[in-house]
Amino acid sequence: MAKIEGFKGGKHEIGTIKHKQRYKDGGKLCYGCDKVRKVEEYYTTSTRCKHCMNKKNRERYKKQNQSLW
Repeated sequence: MAKIEGFKGGKHEIGTIKHKQRYKDGGKLCYGCDKVRKVEEYYTTSTRCKHCMNKKNRERYKKQNQSLW
């Protein structure tokens, strides 16, 4: 792991290293299902693949539309 130096913006360097570590075997690691998937299977700025994002959005929608009483 990189050493944090205050004058060089160490947090940005560590974030860059973690971002580069996600790219493996011509794909990108999904934080939802922990599988390496093709880059085309991701939305532009997401950390989860399209399948995991759609699943999470369905759960969120279902929770939002529950009746309170």
